[in-house]
Amino acid sequence: MVMGPTSAPLTCPEPREAHHGNRTSASRNLVPQVAVAGESRRAPPPTRGDSKMYSQRFGIVQREVKGPTPKVVIVRAKPPKGQGAEHHLERIRRSHQKRHAILASIKSNERDRLKAEWDQHNDRKFVDSLVKARVQDAMQGFIINTEERRNK
Repeated sequence: MVMGPTSAPLTCPEPREAHHGNRTSASRNLVPQVAVAGESRRAPPPTRGDSKMYSQRFGIVQREVKGPTPKVVIVRAKPPKGQGAEHHLERIRRSHQKRHAILASIKSNERDRLKAEWDQHNDRKFVDSLVKARVQDAMQGFIINTEERRNK
């Protein structure tokens, strides 16, 4: 393994290159420890309640990690956003599918409404024509009966 001038691995920045930020000692204790080769990993100190940071409680990976020496912080690279475009296209495709499904449902409902309206119209025409025919038959029978009585 290649070592730097402070005998730390090259993946760890030198103390003068480290990012210190304005972190308090309380927040420094919340950053998970990095095991150095040959050392056993210590158990984290006991916590009380929800004293962990939001990112530690809900599983977001910390980008800043304490290094093996004091005042050294290792900064992890950001994870690549490899599926950004594909995810966006998938979301657009799903929204188009939903839109087409809604439009198809609207067309189907309109078609069903028109069918029901057409059936009601045809039923009404049928009943009206049936009533007219029966009234016409009754009138014809009345006229014939009247003619027969007049002829006697």
